[in-house]
Amino acid sequence: MWHSVWRGLRATIPVALGVAPFGVAYGTVAAASMAPWQAQLMSLTVFAGTAQFIAASMLSEGAAYLPVLLTGVLINLRLLLLSAALAPHVASAPRALQPVLAQLLTDESFAVSLAEFEGRGSDWRFFVGSGLAIFGVWQVATAVGMAFGAAIPAGLGLDFALPASLICLLFLLTAL
Repeated sequence: MWHSVWRGLRATIPVALGVAPFGVAYGTVAAASMAPWQAQLMSLTVFAGTAQFIAASMLSEGAAYLPVLLTGVLINLRLLLLSAALAPHVASAPRALQPVLAQLLTDESFAVSLAEFEGRGSDWRFFVGSGLAIFGVWQVATAVGMAFGAAIPAGLGLDFALPASLICLLFLLTAL
């Protein structure tokens, strides 16, 4: 069992390290509108980078909670499609672990795991390792952003870093 988890973790670490700058940026933006414990709790429970980033940005601009919540739900609707595609590959996981698998689902863990499943066959334990790699890096990056984000000059526009990168990714995908 642990061999598969470890393989998933190792396969995803390079991708997870690429997520770290966004976690730092989230922690920095979140520190401006939330207490540190709130920002870290959001990373632990929501664990959806885009939604967290946008929620922190909206809250720092004084948005009401309902629009923030609705925006987060709408942004994360794509996870329904990812989970539907992943479901046959993790169906053998114990039922009690299904909520954990749902929590570990990210764009990155999905992509790495699906590539693995197509090449070597399905193993839900690999997905757990992949998700844990992203989860762990995101938690540390959030804490680093909160702790050291104040040292980053205010005019850098960190609140636009994630949306800008997603727009660039969209243009790259349409060019293919």
